Amino acid sequence: MDRESVKLPFLVGKEIYLRQVTEADVTDAYVGWMSDPEVTRYMGWRAFPLSRKEILEYVANQRMPDHLLLAIVLKQEDRHIGNVHLGPIDWVHRRSELSMVMGDKTAWGKGYMTEAFGLIIAHAFSVLNLNKLKAGTEAGNPAAVRLFHKTGWVEEGVLRRETFREGSYRDIIVFAKFNERLAAGK
Repeated sequence: MDRESVKLPFLVGKEIYLRQVTEADVTDAYVGWMSDPEVTRYMGWRAFPLSRKEILEYVANQRMPDHLLLAIVLKQEDRHIGNVHLGPIDWVHRRSELSMVMGDKTAWGKGYMTEAFGLIIAHAFSVLNLNKLKAGTEAGNPAAVRLFHKTGWVEEGVLRRETFREGSYRDIIVFAKFNERLAAGK
């Protein structure tokens, strides 16, 4: 059986599971996510539509020991609705950056990203033994800001006028989440 056709759950939650993103995931729907202005509104490369070829190259380039690109899949429907990405992982300083996209707009506001964050954070701290995760979002992205606060992240600072969108410069809020188990010396 072709390795690309095997889609095994990696981390399993209540409503979703996370698994490796494969080339087979780069469907018309996935390509559509990356061209949808609502989906990509707060993403850094949003000003440039991505082709299927560019997305396939991105997926292939994430298969390295310092990156973990996972599909968010609804268990009941076995439907790919978004991605979480951990990387690059700095193995010396035990830290990484976390990013996400919820491409399927029918899945917005249902708690799936909160569940995905819980799964990937637990894996990063318990299995990978990372000390710190960092992430950022535009100050005007209320859903992401709520997600970070809801999942226990702390604001580390603000990068003033960091991005340009819709005719004006926007601030980026930088968030961090620490492995409290390591901080307690356990």
